[in-house]
Amino acid sequence: LKVYVSLSREQIKLAPEYTDKILLDRDYETRLHQYYDREGYWTEEPAERDHSF
Repeated sequence: LKVYVSLSREQIKLAPEYTDKILLDRDYETRLHQYYDREGYWTEEPAERDHSF
């Protein structure tokens, strides 16, 4: 199986390590997005929720 991406082999080797032994959390997602210079799909600070009815 071959996968073609617009990244060098070195860029992929230096990327944040992935293992299926850990849960993916926001810290990992942030490091991954920063490494690939991509904006996250979340906001920096979670919005305050209004729990009043």
